[in-house]
Amino acid sequence: MFMLVTLLMFLLTLFFVLYFLVDMIARFLRGPQLTLHGLTCLREELKEKEPCVLLWNGSFITAINVRTGKLMLVLF
Repeated sequence: MFMLVTLLMFLLTLFFVLYFLVDMIARFLRGPQLTLHGLTCLREELKEKEPCVLLWNGSFITAINVRTGKLMLVLF
């Protein structure tokens, strides 16, 4: 009987942990997709007039660095 109760408590705890983990992942995927760190890296690493392709909200967007630190987005 003790083993059954312990197993049920373990399974219930596992269920709640997985539920909150899935919820946290879903909220992350629906949230902002470009962080301040990512934007800073783009501005620092992208050379002038060098295009790059971003995946934003399920769409591909082309960005071109027109001046140092200024990005121009080209939508298709």
